[in-house]
Amino acid sequence: MSELEILAMFFIQIIVGLGILVLINAIIYCIGIVLIVASIVIYALLIDPVINFCKSLFWKVEEFFFPAQKLPEWAYEMILREAAEFVHSKHRPWGNDNLFGEYIWVVSERLCIEWDKAFGDEI
Repeated sequence: MSELEILAMFFIQIIVGLGILVLINAIIYCIGIVLIVASIVIYALLIDPVINFCKSLFWKVEEFFFPAQKLPEWAYEMILREAAEFVHSKHRPWGNDNLFGEYIWVVSERLCIEWDKAFGDEI
């Protein structure tokens, strides 16, 4: 064999070796992508619903043992009635006014005031 043939075989081996290296890297990347997609699917279908169930169970148990404070029903109805009377007692020279939005705002404000009177800043 001449030196030229040996050199040609050497370059062919380098090219084949690089091709095999690229092929192996492509296979490794494909396997990695498949594993990532599989883990995302497993998390979305199995783990996430279990975590959400445990969170909701925790909040239900906490609400059972430490219930949230609420205003009495009579106080709530009184605030709603007072807010309705306040909104409807205003003089409005124009027509077609959206009284419901203002009613909701007044109810919210009065509920906050009554809550602070009853419970203060305990939260």
